[in-house]
Amino acid sequence: MLFLTRLLINADCCCIETCSGALLEGREMLVLSRRKSESIVINDDVIITIVEVRGDKVRLGIQAPRDVPVHRKEVLDAIMRENQGEASPSEEA
Repeated sequence: MLFLTRLLINADCCCIETCSGALLEGREMLVLSRRKSESIVINDDVIITIVEVRGDKVRLGIQAPRDVPVHRKEVLDAIMRENQGEASPSEEA
């Protein structure tokens, strides 16, 4: 099943809602609601805290070991595109 995520934000709370769609390409997702200053823990060593909810923006604080890479999705996508470009042979050669 494919899912589309929508971030719902109001006052001091944000939650993630899932519905049918194609955004996550068939991956399942845990859906949680958190309020400002509340956290979730991933694998006992990554803590994500809701720092602020303002309008349609949510500020997250992320505590993770230094060896765990943490990127915004669009930054990771750009890194992956750049790495793929370096790995493919040059057309000019």
